[in-house]
Amino acid sequence: MRTNTTGLKRNAIIGSTLAVLLLLVVACSTAVTPAPREVEVTRVVEIPSTPETIEITKEIIVEKEVIKEVVKEVVKEVEVMVQPEPMAMPGAGVTVKPARATWNTGYFQEALYSLALEELGYDVEDHKELDNPLFYQSVALGDVTYWANGWFPLHTQYEDTYSKGASIAGTVASAGALQGYLIDKAGAEEFGITTIDDFKRDDVKAAYDSDGNGKANLVACPPGWGCNTVISFHLDTFGLRDHVDEGTAGYSAGMADAIGRYRNGEHIFFYTWTPNWTVNQLKPTIDVVWIEIPSAEHPAGHSEAELLIDGVAGCANDPCLMGFPGNDLNIIANDDFLAANPSAAKLFEVMFIPLADIFKQNNRMNAGEDSQDDIDTHAKEWAATHQDLWNGWLDQARSAG
Repeated sequence: MRTNTTGLKRNAIIGSTLAVLLLLVVACSTAVTPAPREVEVTRVVEIPSTPETIEITKEIIVEKEVIKEVVKEVVKEVEVMVQPEPMAMPGAGVTVKPARATWNTGYFQEALYSLALEELGYDVEDHKELDNPLFYQSVALGDVTYWANGWFPLHTQYEDTYSKGASIAGTVASAGALQGYLIDKAGAEEFGITTIDDFKRDDVKAAYDSDGNGKANLVACPPGWGCNTVISFHLDTFGLRDHVDEGTAGYSAGMADAIGRYRNGEHIFFYTWTPNWTVNQLKPTIDVVWIEIPSAEHPAGHSEAELLIDGVAGCANDPCLMGFPGNDLNIIANDDFLAANPSAAKLFEVMFIPLADIFKQNNRMNAGEDSQDDIDTHAKEWAATHQDLWNGWLDQARSAG
């Protein structure tokens, strides 16, 4: 029986062509980058030039053109499949006007929250640096959008002002923010100082009098800070005005002077809070100790239970009657902005910053990395180091929008 070699050759050519197409489709379906838009199909079998083979060749060429069109359609579909979905930008077209407090230990928080808002598409303006009273008035009026420097319950004294148009929108850090009075450890041991009431003693006043005015010098808080109100209340309530000179000038400058005097062997008396670079320079239990107030008194009427803090390293007693309740660091934001921007509201709700990381960044600033560019870099590095957590917050915010 005669073998139809021409038909076999034709089938071989078609089979080779289809095999190439099959390989192309498989490659396209798994590749990340688009496949070439056209595929050259090469004849691998030499065909004698006869009328019959010429006709077959014409049919194959027609089929090749059909295959090209099919491949183009497959490639288009694959390109659609491999293209990532565009990132949702719920904040597009919306301007955010952030504020930050005048104490530099809160700069990092503003930088991080503003960076997250930018990644959601918001147009974030340069921050305004404001004292507490002006901020709480401005956020209620909508002149600024938010800040991440709320201290509560310390800042409840501003509630009547901000509640007219703003709310606590989230928590930066929970119950880890401490405040109180400290002195050098050597002085505490030499004079047996355990409370601020000991500064009524002549020997203590003389030891802590750095300017010769007959009073102990206390590095306190500038006017407008929440701590200023509490410290002034304590000095009045415990009858210390004639014994303690309340230093209310620039806090950072006052602390730099105190640290310098401590390193020269002098005694120091100061207020501080955590997180704060001061407790890295002057370490509780090693360099300094916390001292108590003589009895539970606070301008906001906090009870003794609220003013007693457990486990304070470097305090004479445990629990320690520090005079200030433990505080949360909170986001305060304008109500109209929150209502119109559910993505931002969700971000404020879920985002937080570990206190230890705020400490680390504050230390970097204190070591000289304190320009705005430095702070912005710190924020970007933190986001990159915590990428999964960061992306999770952004995803939740986008879903809310």
